[in-house]
Amino acid sequence: MSGITAASGCPTETGIPLTHRGVAESVTMATGHGCGEEPDHDWAGLAQDNRTAVFYMGLGQLATIRDRLLAHGRAAETPAAIVVAGTMARQQVETASLADLGEAAERLETTSPALIIVGEVVGIRQHLTCSAQAVRGATTPVAVQ
Repeated sequence: MSGITAASGCPTETGIPLTHRGVAESVTMATGHGCGEEPDHDWAGLAQDNRTAVFYMGLGQLATIRDRLLAHGRAAETPAAIVVAGTMARQQVETASLADLGEAAERLETTSPALIIVGEVVGIRQHLTCSAQAVRGATTPVAVQ
């Protein structure tokens, strides 16, 4: 979607909320790459349990992102998603635990542009009663429980 940041459009289109009461109190967006080989982030902050971490352009550093989050206390079973070509007709979404995110990346048909979402909110995606696709074009309010 032109004019909409990927960190808003991709989660909306895939039905992954960035925050959700009792699951994630905040979201942090970060680049997936730095000027050198590894992005220089507050990894302890990004690894907090009650936070959603969103990484732009991070597939090339996926192993580093995963390893740093795990090393700073994020649980291996934390749900995560890779969204490729979000909001486009060729959109692809792969989900896995943080520990298995590399295997999810191998299932991708294409790798760019990509957004990585890490947090418990990814795990509630299938439990929500509606998704962006279900409400697109709706003229009456739709409740999400």
